Amino acid sequence: MTDDEIRAALAEMLTDGRRVLRKYLIGDEHDRKGLLLALYRDGRLPARVVADLVEVLDADPDARRRVTRILGEIEAATA
Repeated sequence: MTDDEIRAALAEMLTDGRRVLRKYLIGDEHDRKGLLLALYRDGRLPARVVADLVEVLDADPDARRRVTRILGEIEAATA
């Protein structure tokens, strides 16, 4: 998944969902899939986005930093 694809998927999230996800990824949490599923259950994250992000976080060891950076960029652009 490219940065542009990640950015597009994250842009679909509600602002509070992006904040929760970014805070979680910045922290030293290990259950990232659990958080993504919780955001989905709360209606803050579309199912397709959950699937895409779980795939990225599983496949790419650098994904946590990439997703966190992109979330910061989206937040800065919407502030």
